[in-house]
Amino acid sequence: MRKAKAKGVPVVGFGGQIGDDPLWAGKYYPDDPESGTILADYVQKRLAEVDGTKKVAINSYPAAWSELRTDAFKQTVKSSSDLKLVANQTTDAANLVEGTRKQVNDTLTANPDLKAYWFGFDVAGQVGGQATAAKFPGKSFPDRPLVVTFDADLGTQKLIRSGAIDAVVDVAYDASAWVAADQAAEFFARDRPFDKNAQPDYPITFFDNVIVTKENLPAEGKYREPKDDFVTFFKTKWQKEFGTGAGS
Repeated sequence: MRKAKAKGVPVVGFGGQIGDDPLWAGKYYPDDPESGTILADYVQKRLAEVDGTKKVAINSYPAAWSELRTDAFKQTVKSSSDLKLVANQTTDAANLVEGTRKQVNDTLTANPDLKAYWFGFDVAGQVGGQATAAKFPGKSFPDRPLVVTFDADLGTQKLIRSGAIDAVVDVAYDASAWVAADQAAEFFARDRPFDKNAQPDYPITFFDNVIVTKENLPAEGKYREPKDDFVTFFKTKWQKEFGTGAGS
């Protein structure tokens, strides 16, 4: 990155939140704290269906985007008088599947009355959802823990459909790649500086956070349609601003 900076080559990040190194020309990603807050509110409302003190467990991932999402749930637990955190884990990125499965199985064994399991990363959530379903065969919340995570990708959708995962917050994080491409186009064509805002101001919404459950799943094999069609927006913008064939 230092060599690129010295040669005037911009380095752009997108997808999920990354570090604050000033060598980045621009970084574009969804608002992870907002995503976490929306899911935390959902969990709290669902747990209100159960009386008494509710035990909950957290499984985060060692990356800023997961930790920021999860911080919102930790604050919810901390401010609630009837939620009790009994496990605060970080999944091992080098042993994601088996390591997460063991963490979940150990937690469920130690806390058979657990009421919610929060996963900050969708892959860990897929593993954890399957482990929970195996531990409580044929059961659903509140007779087994509520299982929540992020991103309604196809693998997660399948587990929501089967009942292994209860809910996710979905956001079109792939829109950040289009934002990065547009910022680069403006930089090279017009020498316009990269926007330092991770969610730059455009006339449409790129990152709409939506709770996805079994009730509003997309058709099988399809992804959720975002609020605004950012692909058409950028293709039209580029064709208009940079000439015929741009954005094709």
